[in-house]
Order: sequence, then structure tokens, then C-alpha cells
Amino acid sequence: MKLFKISIIVVGSIFVLLAAFFISVLLKTPELELDKLKYPDTTIIYDSNDQVLVNLGVEKRKYAAIDDISPNVLNALIATEDRKFYEHKGIDWMRFGYAILLNVKTLSFSEGASTITQQLIKNTHLNNIKTIKRKIQEMYLAYQLEQIIDKDYILELYLNSSPFGGTVYGIESASRYYFNKTNTELTLSESALLIGILQLPDVYNPYKHIDNALERRNLILKVMYENDYISLYEYQEAMSETIEDKLSNGLLSNNYEIYSDFIDYVIKEAKEKYDIDLYQGGVKVYTTLDPEIQASMYDSINSMNTYDGIESSAVTLDMNSEIKGIISSKRNDFALSLSYAFDVPLQVASTIKPILDYSPLIEYYDYSTGAPFLDEEIKYNDGQVVNNWDHNYKGLVTMRKALVESRNVPAVKAYRLSDGLGYDIAENVGLIPENMRIEAHAIGGYTNGYTVLDMTEAYNIFPNEGIYKDSYAISKIVFQTGEEIINESVEKRVIKHSTAFMMTDMLIDVVNSFGYQGFVFPNMVVAGKTGQSNFPEHVRNDNNIPITAVKDLWFIGYSNQYTVGVWSGGKDLNNYIDSKNNRLSRHIFRDIMLDINSTNSQIVSKPSNVMSVNIEIDNNELLLPSEDTPLRYIKNEYFIIGTAPSEVSTKFFSLDKPETIDLSYEIKNELLSINWDEVEPLNDNLGEIRYEVCLVKNGKRNIIGNTTLNNMKLEIGIFSLLFYDEIVIKAMYTNTNDHASEYQVIRITISELL
Repeated sequence: MKLFKISIIVVGSIFVLLAAFFISVLLKTPELELDKLKYPDTTIIYDSNDQVLVNLGVEKRKYAAIDDISPNVLNALIATEDRKFYEHKGIDWMRFGYAILLNVKTLSFSEGASTITQQLIKNTHLNNIKTIKRKIQEMYLAYQLEQIIDKDYILELYLNSSPFGGTVYGIESASRYYFNKTNTELTLSESALLIGILQLPDVYNPYKHIDNALERRNLILKVMYENDYISLYEYQEAMSETIEDKLSNGLLSNNYEIYSDFIDYVIKEAKEKYDIDLYQGGVKVYTTLDPEIQASMYDSINSMNTYDGIESSAVTLDMNSEIKGIISSKRNDFALSLSYAFDVPLQVASTIKPILDYSPLIEYYDYSTGAPFLDEEIKYNDGQVVNNWDHNYKGLVTMRKALVESRNVPAVKAYRLSDGLGYDIAENVGLIPENMRIEAHAIGGYTNGYTVLDMTEAYNIFPNEGIYKDSYAISKIVFQTGEEIINESVEKRVIKHSTAFMMTDMLIDVVNSFGYQGFVFPNMVVAGKTGQSNFPEHVRNDNNIPITAVKDLWFIGYSNQYTVGVWSGGKDLNNYIDSKNNRLSRHIFRDIMLDINSTNSQIVSKPSNVMSVNIEIDNNELLLPSEDTPLRYIKNEYFIIGTAPSEVSTKFFSLDKPETIDLSYEIKNELLSINWDEVEPLNDNLGEIRYEVCLVKNGKRNIIGNTTLNNMKLEIGIFSLLFYDEIVIKAMYTNTNDHASEYQVIRITISELL
């Protein structure tokens, strides 16, 4: 009995708490405003200066009364969204109960079972965050609404306020935007496709995801047939109708010329990151957009890329990984068009090398920037030869030279040496590895690849001293209720400060190596990497594409203020970049960087655990130069302290100087005879000993001859001979200049000669 009383108390307490919760939620429910049903509040998007960028939802709204809405549209809507629409009073309790059971079973909140009336309320009066609070308010207002207006008017309001992608609202605007016709002229198939967009306007946008759109259309047609809205003949005819050729991309957007790509990304980020549909209106979105940077990117791309069929895209991040600008194509007048900046995975070519190949060797194995790699013919595991871009091999090269010259063989060798650790770095910077790891990844040969935003975000770890920060375009979202969502970016160390510094130092050399081509940044320090992918042989052959045609052209680089990624490429196989324009992305990058940066100096400070050391290059191991090492073989490279070489190279040695130079002069014949002792060779593999003979005046040498003999005769007048001070002779090998002796010097004394 006591247990029974306790149970009664517990149940009663729970009931009281639930009642209190429901009452508190209902008390906070906004008032039903009929004006909002017809003209819902817009979503306002602001730039980083809190200036209004665009009002979503005010541009393309054409109202259609219920009598002017196609029966195909109405039937498609009711069949898929709310089959009991004409039976319930705003809430489908059976469907709602089933959704609750399913949510409990799956431990999710994915099923909402909203009626058309509830969706109208959500679109016009509430936010679309999935919470119990919002669902209660939605149901309460839907019930109220059904007591005030009739069903047909609810359908009319719903179809005129619903988002169909971008700034397109309402069925009439959608009909004109996607098919360039009124909604009453839509075919059954077209009607089903447009109604399909309503569920997820971005996912089912036919301009971006035609396969998704057709799959959703097919499902709607199937539901209509199974529920007797259409006949079998109508169903089969609609299913067979081709949609792709009918899309017209109509209704140009006045406000989308410069900022469209960035706004599209904001819409995408809101949906993917916060599950908020900005098309539904009623929120304020504060973004990271710098309008001056966006305009600069737009102008640079459209002024420099004037080639038909060739697109260019770019992304700019600041050091906090705030997206300051996005351009997805040369010109984009349409909301939610396919983005070359953040929708399309691209072949990343050699831009992957700093991340996947070389960073892991520095990070995990303490490699130096001067680490030697033998550039030679090697093969992938599948037996194919690894080709360099110039189809040559350069023998021993340092890591720095391999990266600067973008040589593929050293990159593949570095990939092998890293033993897969490069994938850990790649994954930690947002480059999710493909299921199959293949050696072609080392030079950017991916099945799918990554977007421009992906790669720009990944490169941002280098100027940030190894810290990865999630890129973002939305700083804050404010709802009508006053609730806010504030961005909270992920920040984590991916590589050491020392790795970021050493990689940056090499990438600065990459940029500087193009100086002779006019690729210079006055009063600025810039680091970066090129990338270029070509068409596979079978694709070239099948489409008559020249062997020199470029498929993807990249440049990703950074200063101490911004990281900018630029890609250029053809829209299809009929368009490609020819060899004479293969610097397009590089020039766009330079134009943007020069415009948006103030002068800067060092990008990454040298950490205390890194030291610079002169080494002798062209060795298969790291060695210090000797006294005999020629200057051209001495390079300054960076090492982690404690890993620098201590042994001195013995590769270079000097021959002895020629000894005992004898001079004699015949006045009558004006003939100078020079004789000297022979020098013994130290390495027969280097050829014979040859001698370089020079006349010297004020330290300036004038070579008069080379000989393998130990004597030379020179016809020269006495007065001409008086012009010179000395004769010098140097011994060296015939096959190399690297082991020369010092000069043996003899003063010219005319009195002794005569």
C-alpha cells in the first residue's frame, strides 16, 4: 500500500512538472499574425561590418491564388506531405504518435510528422531548430490557425511562402525560375520535381544535384500513383519525361552578382552545421564576409579569366580561418548554382605534396629541409613509371629543391617513407582520406579529390604555426525570439611549430622561384604551391584533347594575413586550359594578394628548436662542407636542433698547384714561352689533368688558353705584355671543374725575360 502511494506521488509529480513545462512553453508562444502568413519575415544576412548584405526572400516572389495553382502541384503536395490534410484540424495525431515511437526507437528527433498547416506556421512564425518546445508551439498555433481560415487558403499561403531554393519563394516563382513557365503550364513530372525541392531545397536543387532531384521526383510520382492521385499511364509517362533539358535557370538575381557564392555558402553552412533552413526567413545572420575582399576576388577573376568555357574559383581565409570571400566561378547570377569553390571535389595535383608527403617527414622523423632524395626512374606498386613534369631526372636533390621544382619522384619517395602518417595530418586538417590508399595520392592523383575551400583551409595550418582552425562563414545567428547561436570553431594542433616554419620557408622559395616570370610581391613575403593535373591518356584519345592540355590549375598560398586558394579549369571535356595559359591561377592569386594585403614580413617565426646549418648538397647523406667544397654546392638549410650533421664531406679535394713556372721571351718572334711542372692526378676517373693559363691585370684574369700539356707558347708583342702584371696557372680535370687547384702565380718581370 505504501509503495502504491509513493507511485501515485511520483506520477503526480511528473504530471505537474509536464503541465508546468507545457504552460511555460505556451506562454512564450508568439501571437498568431495573419499578415505574416502572406508576407513572412525575411532572413537578413550581414557582412563582417554588420552591414546588410541581402534580404533572402524578397526578390522573386510572385503570388498565386488557389484557383491559379495547378492541380498537379496541389496533388503532389498533399500526397507526399499531408495525405489527411482535409481530415485533421491542424495536427495529424496518429502520424505524430507514430513519429514519437520511431524517434524513441532510433533515439533521434528526425521524424516530426508536421502537417502542411504546421509547416506553414514554422515557416512564418517560428525557427526550424528541432526542439520539443518548438514542436509544441507549432502544434498549438496550427490548431489555432485551422479555427480561423479554411483549408484551401492554408494551401494557398503555404505554396506562396515556401522556399524553393536561394531567394526563390512560392510555386509561381519556382515555376518561372526552373522552367520559365507559369505553374499552370507545368507537366506532372515538373510539378513533382518542384514539390520535391520543398523537403530540402539545397539537396534537391536540380541545378546542383539533378540525380537527387530526379530520385525525389520519382518517389513523389510513385506515392501519387499508389494513392490514386494519378493513373498508371500518367505515372509511367511522367517517369519517362526528361527534365534536364527543360531547366532554364530563369529569373536573374539582382543582388547575387558579386556576393552570390558567399551567400550560397552561408545557406549551406547554416543547414549542415546548425540544421537551420535560412530560406524560411525570420532570422538575422552575421557573417565573416569582407565586402572589399569579395569584390577584389570577383574583379580579379573576371578581369584575368576571359576564356570561354574556363572557370576560376577562389577562397580567402584570414588567420582565424574566417572566410572573407568566396568566388565559385567567373560570374554567377543564380542562387544555389553548382559551386566550383565548395561543392565540386577537384584533382588537387601537386598542392597535396606539402601536406601528405613532406610535412610528415619533418613532423615525425625530424627531416631537414636539405634532406637528400635521388630523383631517378622508379615505378609505382602497380608497375607504372613515375614521371616528372619535365620527363627528366635530376639525380640527387634536396627536399627544398624537390618541392620548389615540384618533382614527382621525390614526392612519391617521401610518401613511402612517411608510412601513411601523412594521411593522419591530412585527416586532421579536414581532408578525409579515400578508402583506398594508393601511391598516386602522393602527387594528387585522387579518385574524387577535394574542394578549393578544403585545400585552402588545410594550408592555413602553415601560417598558423601548425594550429588547425575550422573555417566558417557564419559568426552568429539571431532568432526573432532573441535566442542566438554563436560560432564555436574547432582549434587543435596538427603539426609542430617547427614543421610549419620549415615548410613555410621552403614554400617561400617556391614563390620566389617564379620571380623571373614577373611573379613578384614587392615588400611582401608570400609562400605557396602550384598544382597542375592533366587528362588521362584514354580521355585525351577519346576526346581529341592535346597532350599539353591542362585539366586543373591551382595556386594556394599565404602571407601573414591571408591564405588564398585559386583553381581554374574547364566546364567540360570540350574546354581546357592550353599550355600558353597555364599560369592563369598563379596570376589571379597574385592579383588578389597584392590587392588585399598590406605589406608584411616574416610569416612564421623561427622556433627555438630549429637551427640553420650550411651543408654540402649532391650527397646521398647530410654532410658539412669541407674547405674544398665549391660555393655552388653549399646551401643553408634548417634542422631540428640535435639532428644536424657533424661529419665533413670528403667529396671535394684540391689538386696541387703547378710548381716552378719558367718564362722566356723571344723579341724577334714576339713569342712568350711558359713551362711548369706537371701535377699528379688523384682520381683517374675524372679524366686527364688540364691547365688553365691566364694573364692578369689589377686582379682581373684574361684566359689565354687551356692545355693538357705542361707548356704553352703565346704570340704577344712586348708592349702588350707590359700591360699585364702576372701570369697564373690552375690545374683541374678534363671532366669536371670541381677539383681545381689554387692558382699558381708568377709576376711578370720584363728585365728578367729580356
